[in-house]
Amino acid sequence: MNNPATQKDQPQKNLLDDVLDTAQYDKKVKQAQNALFIVTVVYLIGGIIQIFTDNSEEWLINLSIIVVIALMFLGLGLWCKYKPVVALIIALVLYLGIFILTAVANPASIFRGLYFKAIIVVLLIKGIIAANDAQQIKKLGK
Repeated sequence: MNNPATQKDQPQKNLLDDVLDTAQYDKKVKQAQNALFIVTVVYLIGGIIQIFTDNSEEWLINLSIIVVIALMFLGLGLWCKYKPVVALIIALVLYLGIFILTAVANPASIFRGLYFKAIIVVLLIKGIIAANDAQQIKKLGK
């Protein structure tokens, strides 16, 4: 049975507290998700520019690989809404793995497109920070 005396001792819950916490969480998740979508576009544009400047005979294969990887980043961006930290860590590991494999296959590629590579790493790290903030907000809300 509810005792009126104990109900008075408990602080009254403000309905706006939940809305504000949810808004902050949603904002941070959206920032993380946008980071992955931007990475998708930057990766795709950088890859296409590289294909046209290389004049390689295998341009169709290279383009196919770039599109598949961009679609992987896009998929991680969509999944980021549900598991933001995991999606961004996978994206960063994927990108660094691609960078290392490319460097092993062609050491000259390390410095090609360095500006795009730096942008992608920074965006992914900023996305991880935003996703981590969102996770902290979610923990505080529980």
